[in-house]
Amino acid sequence: MAPIEIAFLIALGFLAIFHVYAAAFTSWHVSKSACFEPGQKYAQYAIIWLLPIIGIAIVLHVLSSDVRRRRPGWVPWLDYLLVAAFVSSTSATAEDAATDNVSNNQDSPSSSGGGDD
Repeated sequence: MAPIEIAFLIALGFLAIFHVYAAAFTSWHVSKSACFEPGQKYAQYAIIWLLPIIGIAIVLHVLSSDVRRRRPGWVPWLDYLLVAAFVSSTSATAEDAATDNVSNNQDSPSSSGGGDD
């Protein structure tokens, strides 16, 4: 198999995993929502699982206010990954800025007038 085919299969696998995760996330929110009757919920489940990405987006848009109020304990592992990536990039940026300040202070004379003039 060519490397491009392997990369395509890996990308397709990640897309499939993302779809199952997003569909499970959306299905969970539909099941916990008190805004809909059982028949409406079954229709939304069909939309979620039969229309790959568009169905999930449609149902989440309909549920947007209800989803914002409820956060399940097992679902937001992706949020934790994104927060961890953000925190590590922020701390790296702060560390770089601190290093830059230290190097800038060593290279330039003091502005307080306490030099050896």
